[in-house]
Amino acid sequence: MIEIALILLLLFVVVGGVAYYYFTQNEDKPSGGPSGSTLTITENGATLTENYQIMPRRENYIQSPKVVDCYVSGITHPVYCGVHDRSTDGFAYAYDLSLIEPDYIECPGGGHECWYKEKFDQNGNLVNIVDANGVKLLDKLADDIWADKWDMEGPVIAPVLTMAEYKDKKLVALRDIVNMNGDIVSAGNEITINDMSNKSVYLMLLMLVMKNAGEPKPDRFVLNVAGGKATFDNYITSRDVASQAS
Repeated sequence: MIEIALILLLLFVVVGGVAYYYFTQNEDKPSGGPSGSTLTITENGATLTENYQIMPRRENYIQSPKVVDCYVSGITHPVYCGVHDRSTDGFAYAYDLSLIEPDYIECPGGGHECWYKEKFDQNGNLVNIVDANGVKLLDKLADDIWADKWDMEGPVIAPVLTMAEYKDKKLVALRDIVNMNGDIVSAGNEITINDMSNKSVYLMLLMLVMKNAGEPKPDRFVLNVAGGKATFDNYITSRDVASQAS
């Protein structure tokens, strides 16, 4: 699957040495790029609009707590399941420039309060990935990537940039890749967020290719992915069934 390849490149290569923070302020205030530029991410892809009023580097890491283990029957649930609300939360992510291991154990400084959690609206759309303080993962990633805190030419990011490009304001595959359903996304076709179960990988890849293409940082982000809750629930169910069968 595409996300496996990306995770190996973005996370697992960490062993050899090598996926949003400051948006607690008013969303109407521009944070860089053209005035009013908005990146909208849906199940159909990503769209960048520019709403003009008049027509030393470190490498960084993201970890994914295995919240699926909070649902699997017949096992001892991890202690961090205590901070996961099964009624409202989807996948969770820990992001910090200090993270140096591929597997999640705890947050920098200890505990499990640093998580960015997927949130859904009443229709089951994925509409946010946010931490306990209201900080959005999209904003934190964008802040760090456009502030050049990611090494675009390093051994982690450079290979990723050979997989996709930002073309005609879309994330386009540079070679044939396999999505989470086992289907082929052919070279030249758009990659969407639903091609990956790990949404943070899509967001990282999208941001990286935008930055690499010379795009300015969007002023704000809109996340509205139809079927986000159903995708999460189906993934949890399939993992639970597989666990019981093993």
